[in-house]
Amino acid sequence: VTSLTTKDSNEKAAQQKKENIAEQNNEEEDEEDMHPLLLKLFEFLLDVHSAKERSVRFRVCQLVTQLLHNLGEGAKIDDELYDRIYQCMVERLRDKCPLVRVHAVLSLKRLQDPTDENCPITKAYIMLMTRDPNAEVRRIILTSIAASTFSLPSILERTRDVKDTVRRTAFTVIAEKIPLRSLSFE
Repeated sequence: VTSLTTKDSNEKAAQQKKENIAEQNNEEEDEEDMHPLLLKLFEFLLDVHSAKERSVRFRVCQLVTQLLHNLGEGAKIDDELYDRIYQCMVERLRDKCPLVRVHAVLSLKRLQDPTDENCPITKAYIMLMTRDPNAEVRRIILTSIAASTFSLPSILERTRDVKDTVRRTAFTVIAEKIPLRSLSFE
């Protein structure tokens, strides 16, 4: 009986050790740098982001959006790559094609810092949300902007938008992202 118990406890200890090693490997993989192929793909896409063809600009923004979205939660991006994505996508925010602007908004979504009042992405979202003539762009910005004390007035302002879809989205965002206690009734 003792030898079986010792054998069982040894097997359990070995199994637990394997699980701990697997968890450490997973954590190390999460913290690893970006794969070189992915870096090259980003570089290529950002090199051609200002193409003359609208479809190319649209697909570049769409691919950058998908690549950023599919990176893991713990993924790290070099400061240089972050700056390059930021510069290129902010340029696409001023594109003449609304669909390109929509995907540029979506690509910048993950790069914003809601704790920073001076976040350039949030500032660009706020400016675009109040000035963009296309309702779909304003609506996507509402769903993408991080709710903070800095962005709250602009989100509330969209409840009086000309288009009903934007107003509906603004109320949905307020209901989902903003605690009622942070609102004051004046």
